[in-house]
Amino acid sequence: MDYNRLLRGLDQGQISPYQIYNLDIDYSQYFTVDHYLRNPKDNIETNQKVQKLFLDIEVYSDNKFDFANVDRGEFPISSVALLSNWDNKFYCFFLLMNNNVEMWKQHKDVKSYLEKKLKDNGYGDYKVELTTYTNDLPLLKDVWKKIHELDPTMLSGFNSDGFDLPYIYYRLLHLYNKDRKSVSKIMSRFGEVSCGRFGNMHKIRMIEYVVADFSYLYRPRGDGGLGFGSVQPSYSLDFISNIELKLGKVEFKKDTSNLDSFYVQDPVNYLFYNIIDVWLVDQMERKLKIIDQFNMYRRLMKTPLDIALRGPTALFDTLVYNELSKKKNYIRFGINDETSMELSKADIDKIPKPLSARKVKWTIKNIDVRTYLKITRKFEGAYVKTPYRGIVDVEDGIIMDMDATSLNNRRFQQ
Repeated sequence: MDYNRLLRGLDQGQISPYQIYNLDIDYSQYFTVDHYLRNPKDNIETNQKVQKLFLDIEVYSDNKFDFANVDRGEFPISSVALLSNWDNKFYCFFLLMNNNVEMWKQHKDVKSYLEKKLKDNGYGDYKVELTTYTNDLPLLKDVWKKIHELDPTMLSGFNSDGFDLPYIYYRLLHLYNKDRKSVSKIMSRFGEVSCGRFGNMHKIRMIEYVVADFSYLYRPRGDGGLGFGSVQPSYSLDFISNIELKLGKVEFKKDTSNLDSFYVQDPVNYLFYNIIDVWLVDQMERKLKIIDQFNMYRRLMKTPLDIALRGPTALFDTLVYNELSKKKNYIRFGINDETSMELSKADIDKIPKPLSARKVKWTIKNIDVRTYLKITRKFEGAYVKTPYRGIVDVEDGIIMDMDATSLNNRRFQQ
C-alpha cells in the first residue's frame, strides 16, 4: 500500500502499529542502510581498517576507594595511558602529588626509562609521549584533546565501558560541581555525553565514538557478553591475558601491598603498570581480532557500530530492513493472522481434530481474547509458527535455530 493509505488506515484504526514491520527503525540504522544502498562498492570484499584507541586509567584514593561508589568521582585520576593501533606510541598523562614527587625525580629521564624497559622486557619498540600534572582537571582535559586529535573509530579497554570511561565522566562531574554541560564539552566536540547506571554497571554514551569494551566483547553471552571469547572461570584482565597471551599484569614490588602504596613509593613503575594494562588489551586484539570480527559481522548485516553492540537482535533487524529496502518494501503490512488474539467457531472448525477426540469430546466452540491470553501466558515464548513444508537442502540456504532460551531449557528440548 502507498504511504497515504497507510496513514488513513492508522488514523481510522483499521491498521494497528503492531502490524507494521520496521515502523520503529532507529535513525542510525536507517542512515546506515541508506549508505550501503547508495554505495554498493562499500561491501565485505573491501578491506576496512578500523582505528582502535585503547585506554586505561588508575585512581589514587589512599586505600579508600569503593567500586560501589564510582558515580561519586571523589578521588583523583592518577594516571591515564592511551595506545592507538595506528602507531607505536603510548600517550601518558601522569599526576604528581606531594607524596610521590620526590620519588619521581629520582629518575632523570622517565620517558627514556619507560621506552627502554618496554624494549628490554620484550613488549616492543614503542615511543612514549609523557606529560605530568599537579592537578587532574588539566590532565583530563589534555586526555580528551589527544583523543579528539587521534580521532579513533572505537574506544576500547578492559572494562572501559564499566569503569574507566564512566569514572572519567563522574570525576569531571565532581570537579565541575555537577555541571554536565561543561563535562560534555570536554569529552565531546558535539557537547553531548551521557552516563547512566545499568544494573551494577555504569555505561557511557557518546556521539562521535563507539565504546567497544574488550571484556564485554570477549565474555560469552551466558556471562553477560557478546560471545567472541571462550568460557573462563574468571574474566579479569590478568586471568584472560594469561590464558590468551601467556602474559599477565605487572606485579607490584615486594614492599608495596596495593596500588595506592605502589603509586606513592614507586610512581614511575606505577605508570609502567598502567602502560602494560593497555598493551595487554592491544595484544589480545591483535591475536584474537575480536573487534575486527565484530566489525565484519556488523558490515555483513549493514548495522551501525553502536547498534550492533546491543547483540544479534539488532544485527538481524537491520539485515531484514536492508533486504526489504532493496526491494523497496519499506513497510511490511498484512500480518493480521500472526497478531490475532481470538479464534471464532469457523476458525476452530478448520483445525484438524486430534485422534484423541474419538475418545474425548471436542467441546471448543470459541476462543475469545480473554481465553486466548489465559492459555498463552502459561507458556513463556511458546508461540510456534506453521513451518514451511518440504525437504530443505543446501541450495535453499542455511537453517539456524537462534532461540537460546529453548536451547538451554530441557522442557522445550523434550
